[in-house]
Amino acid sequence: RTSSSLTKFLFDAQVNTDRIQHHMLLVWLRVLGTTGAALRLRQGANTEGEHMLLVSSLSSAAEEAGVSADRLQFLRKVDSKEEHLKRLGEGDLFLDTDAYSAHSTGLEALWAGLPLLTFPCEGFASRPPASFLTNLQMEELVARNREEYEDMASLLARRPSVLGRWR
Repeated sequence: RTSSSLTKFLFDAQVNTDRIQHHMLLVWLRVLGTTGAALRLRQGANTEGEHMLLVSSLSSAAEEAGVSADRLQFLRKVDSKEEHLKRLGEGDLFLDTDAYSAHSTGLEALWAGLPLLTFPCEGFASRPPASFLTNLQMEELVARNREEYEDMASLLARRPSVLGRWR
């Protein structure tokens, strides 16, 4: 955990930023607003200009939602798989997106011991993490809809000891 302003609960959403649709960002910001948690976002191999634009855009969205931008952490891509997995394992709960979910990154999060919260939509691209969780007997982390997902994320941030059984 790298931020000095980091709260005691850390959500992780290390998916490609082009998979984060506006409605999901708003869900995450509402969760941050009600829990006091922080959120880590990972960027791919963006240029410095793209990185700064993303930081500026998402920070502005957070401030507009009443969430301090310092509760968002922006991670750059690391070269080694070991470092990536170590960094994933530092989080408390991985927040999946809906329409374009975390496929390989979701598996890596689970492998690193980071529980993953998801909710599948109708399209194939949203369903792999629900299959992973079901096969790992962690189906309690599969929400039925966006509202349940938001409620579960807030509840788990307030009661982090519950996550211990899925680590």
